[in-house]
Amino acid sequence: MPPPDCASVESERYLPYYRDVLLSAYTDKEIGFYGVRNNSQDGHIVLSNGVGSLRLVLSAKGQLRVCSERKNARGIALCQL
Repeated sequence: MPPPDCASVESERYLPYYRDVLLSAYTDKEIGFYGVRNNSQDGHIVLSNGVGSLRLVLSAKGQLRVCSERKNARGIALCQL
């Protein structure tokens, strides 16, 4: 069962409730928001399972978008290179 909030997690490692979803790739730098205008450090996270992979992309302007790595998935477009 997932924790009710992030503060209740006792360690820095979070074990997901759904074991078939993997964090398969990510940006090697820290991703986060900063500054008065909520700019961000750009980067990406890739979540995968047996069906496919989704890339979560955070831009330097603080915009978050999602795209599919290999094929269209439930209305989510393919990632553009």
